[in-house]
Amino acid sequence: MSKRFLICLLFLCVAVGCVSISALAEEESEQESVYVFVTLADGEGKTVLAHEEITVEDTDGDGVLTIHDALTCAHAQKYTGEGEGYRAERTEYGLSMTKLWGCENGGSYGYYLNNQSPQSLADPIEKGDSVHAFVYTDLTAWSDTYCYFDKEHVAVSGDGALTLTLYAMGYDADWNPVSLPVAGASITIDGKATPYVTDEEGKVTLTFDGAGYCVVSAVKEGVNLVPPVCAVAVSSGSADAGDRGGLLPWIGLGFAALVAILPLGKRFKHETL
Repeated sequence: MSKRFLICLLFLCVAVGCVSISALAEEESEQESVYVFVTLADGEGKTVLAHEEITVEDTDGDGVLTIHDALTCAHAQKYTGEGEGYRAERTEYGLSMTKLWGCENGGSYGYYLNNQSPQSLADPIEKGDSVHAFVYTDLTAWSDTYCYFDKEHVAVSGDGALTLTLYAMGYDADWNPVSLPVAGASITIDGKATPYVTDEEGKVTLTFDGAGYCVVSAVKEGVNLVPPVCAVAVSSGSADAGDRGGLLPWIGLGFAALVAILPLGKRFKHETL
């Protein structure tokens, strides 16, 4: 075996080791903070954060990333009002929200994790989770109804159609939480009314004009819906073409590696004959 081949092999081992160390460091970094998507509705029932990506850190130092940490970081990164926008305190019911997006109303707030009702603000979160929180606007009949689309973020081509299903949280005959389709809800895009309405199964199919980013939501007459959110990225071309385009850098890298390795193989064969 030639010295030149041994030097190349040693270089390869060092390179692999560096990549492994880099990956380990990245993994450790991810354990210290993660990103989640946060959606918030304020005291007027308006969406103020629509599926915003938030970097979450352990703000209270308890060693666990929680819903409370996500809301704390969301306000630190996005809230622009006066004073603190969010606050939570220990009460007889555990960690309880006392302020959300600058609104204090005596503790009447709702929050969901991945469209499920959590145990408390101290529930742990993971990378990519969705956190929804809102201020109750009806402090008498408590009619605010949490609802959500079956898709929270999606990319579509400009000439493509998007089908969504709208659900609301409710209860069955035994008071177990269930998701129920919402029929007759009018769809809004970036807060503007559209002719689209959900059918009896809560479904609606949308098309979009031109490329860009928009937020789909819904309202229903006579029903106090907490605004659902679907963030839509509309491209001007085919989604399939975009997927193939994403492979080109990897194809190029593989070809470059092949070109670099072939001469080494030829030299090794010549020197060992």
